[in-house]
Amino acid sequence: MRILSQDGKFDFPYERVCLEVSDSGKIFAQGDVWGKRDNYIEVARYENEEKARKAMEMLREAYMVHFQYKHMTAEQRAFFINCTVEKEQEKIYGVFCFPSDDEAEV
Repeated sequence: MRILSQDGKFDFPYERVCLEVSDSGKIFAQGDVWGKRDNYIEVARYENEEKARKAMEMLREAYMVHFQYKHMTAEQRAFFINCTVEKEQEKIYGVFCFPSDDEAEV
């Protein structure tokens, strides 16, 4: 699965990073994707910690939808796609972009 930063500047694999929610409402990614393991990159910024946690919850949901989709048969996938609204189809294909502050309503 791919994760896009809120501003679209960073695109990285979900499986190779660790994401952290700060008390100030920022989400940071850390991993071996960009070289040094101790480098943190801000991938999203929210009004408060609660909204940042909501965005992380949205990411986990997207990952689970994508994971389940990967393990479906061709018939199940076709049915699932036909029953899924367009906005939700990004989850199926394994792309998640951190939402803007107002889209991460709690």
